[in-house]
Amino acid sequence: MFHGSPPPPPPVADGGGGSPAPRLPWPTTCIYVVGGVGGVSGSSAANDTRSGGSGGHAPPLPSYSPPPPGARRTSADVAAARAYLAARGVGGAAGEPPLVLYDGACGLCDGAVRALLAADREGVFTYAPLQGSVGGAACVAYGAPSDLSTMVYVEGGTAYIRSDAPLRIAARLSPAARLAAVAALSAPRRLRDGAYNTVAANRYDWFGTSTGEGVCGVLTPEQRARFYLD
Repeated sequence: MFHGSPPPPPPVADGGGGSPAPRLPWPTTCIYVVGGVGGVSGSSAANDTRSGGSGGHAPPLPSYSPPPPGARRTSADVAAARAYLAARGVGGAAGEPPLVLYDGACGLCDGAVRALLAADREGVFTYAPLQGSVGGAACVAYGAPSDLSTMVYVEGGTAYIRSDAPLRIAARLSPAARLAAVAALSAPRRLRDGAYNTVAANRYDWFGTSTGEGVCGVLTPEQRARFYLD
C-alpha cells in the first residue's frame, strides 16, 4: 500500500503470473542510439538529447535510479519516477504518445521492435528498453513489473503487460491487425497469458540474445528520435 500525498500508480492491466526471465549483462554502448542501455557511441550520440548526448545546446538530462526489481515501491518512488518522466518528456499518459518497453537483451524482442517499426508508418509509438532509466521509471510510475518477465505497453496512463501488451499494440496498427487483436483479446486471459509466459520464459533459449547493436543499423533519423536509451 502506498502512503503520502502522491497517489498510487494506475492499476496495471495484469494477466497473471509467470516465470521471471533471467537478467542478462547488457552492453553500455550502441553504434547508433538504439540497442544499448547505459549509453551511446558514434556521431549520433552528440545530437540525440533522448539518449543523453552532450552535443549542441541541449541541457543535461536528469538522472534517475529505479528501485531494485521486486522491492517495495513507496509513494516517494512513484513521485520521483513521474517527475523524471515529465522532465524527459516521455509519453504514456493520457493524450501522450504510447510507450513500448521491451527487453533490450532479447533476440525475439529485438525482432519484434523491428517489425513494429516497419508497421508503425505514422510514428505512433515511442520506445525504451526495460533495462534503462526511462524503462525503469515508467514501470514504477505506471505500476508495472520491472523484472523482465513481460514487455510493458503504456497508453492513456495504463500499463498493459503479458499478452495484453502486444495485442493492444496491434490494435493501434492496420484495420486488419486491429480486428485480429480485438478477436484475440476476447479469448480467455489465462490461455493467452499461459502461451505468453511459456514463450517469455524460454525466449533466450529459443531466439537468442541481442548482441548490443540491436535495431541500430535499421533506424532512420526519425525513428531514432522516438527511442529513449539511457
